[in-house]
Amino acid sequence: MSNLHRFHHDGGWSAVPNKLLEARELSWKAKGLWSYIYSRPDGWEVRESDLIARSTDGRDGVRSILRELEEQGYLTRTHVRERGQFSTVTYKLHLSDERPPMTEKPSPAKPSPENPTLSNKEESKKETTSVDRAAFARQGIHWLSIYPERQGHLPKEAVLKTYIKLRESGVSEQELIDALANYSHWCKKEGKLGSQYVYSPVTFLSTHWRDWLDRKPVSDTVTSTDGFRYLR
Repeated sequence: MSNLHRFHHDGGWSAVPNKLLEARELSWKAKGLWSYIYSRPDGWEVRESDLIARSTDGRDGVRSILRELEEQGYLTRTHVRERGQFSTVTYKLHLSDERPPMTEKPSPAKPSPENPTLSNKEESKKETTSVDRAAFARQGIHWLSIYPERQGHLPKEAVLKTYIKLRESGVSEQELIDALANYSHWCKKEGKLGSQYVYSPVTFLSTHWRDWLDRKPVSDTVTSTDGFRYLR
């Protein structure tokens, strides 16, 4: 005998694909957020700030869920750049049969005592780490491209290494963008652009980014439709 009891309703419901609800690789929170976005009417704009305001998960919680959907292939976010700045983010939802197919792995060679084969779990963790770092590196290149102009050598490799380390520690992409936007505005306002007084990006990421993150948004920043703040 079934232990499921349903209640009657008089409308105001949205149909959600069973493929999404039955996806074992997704958390229940991820399924819920995907379903909420999917249920929105035509012309509705996804804004991260709006998603945060409509739940009790908080900023970090919502961003973690969005990352999960993105990493599992159920969501694609594309950053659109205008005049060297991020201006908008487009969101595209996917189902399991729309995600890129997994590449078949070659049969593992017979392990030897000197070179034992990694377990499936270890191999999967290693591949996931590689994918994450590649994504973080691409984000780091974008972040560096909007860093304020300064005198001196630009240690790109060291910057990306420091950026990736921060992202792996749980710092979000938006937090680093917010901190940089506030610092860039200050450099412009104080006439320090192009000078030796602009922090090295490695120093900024290693020591100062948190100091600039919580500063009140300045007058010539704009909040985009995605809820992110950018320089005008």
